[in-house]
Amino acid sequence: QITDSGNQMIAASASAVAHPAQFYIGISPVKNVKGFPKKGDTLAYDITCITPEGKPASEKMFAKHSELTIELLHEDWKEVQQIGYNGEINTRYERDMKSENRKIVSFGSSSVKEISVNPENGGAYLIRLSSQDSRGRDVVTETRFYATSSDFTWFNRDNDSEITMTADKTMYRPGDTAHILVQS
Repeated sequence: QITDSGNQMIAASASAVAHPAQFYIGISPVKNVKGFPKKGDTLAYDITCITPEGKPASEKMFAKHSELTIELLHEDWKEVQQIGYNGEINTRYERDMKSENRKIVSFGSSSVKEISVNPENGGAYLIRLSSQDSRGRDVVTETRFYATSSDFTWFNRDNDSEITMTADKTMYRPGDTAHILVQS
């Protein structure tokens, strides 16, 4: 606390935006599937690189011999048991992200414009795109989706009386049809 000679409190604040790299990797919603994709579907996405100001990234912003790593991670849950107080066995679940596919492609402002992935199982997935800018700073973008299937899929459920609903999109326009996945 700082006060002036009249015993009045003095305060000041400031803020600044710090960007982690010279550009961001943008990824579109899935282009070729309506609703929820099914296991085995080929999912296509557009990608782009933009500066923090919203302009296309220039070639000089990319590292020399720049590469884009495309990872498809499947969410799995592992049961973990511990011996607790008085010898009781406590069970909890931990999320485990398993890599289903990983590929590296050359990357720059004029290269990769579309990527595709193929989920091998049903359940929750994460696509992670990563690269580096010309200063060696990491550039990472992630997006999630859910692939349907007849496979058994466990999801984090701590409350048996809860029903989780997942929409196929984050935003809808008037007249759009919402596809809702009910996890129960």
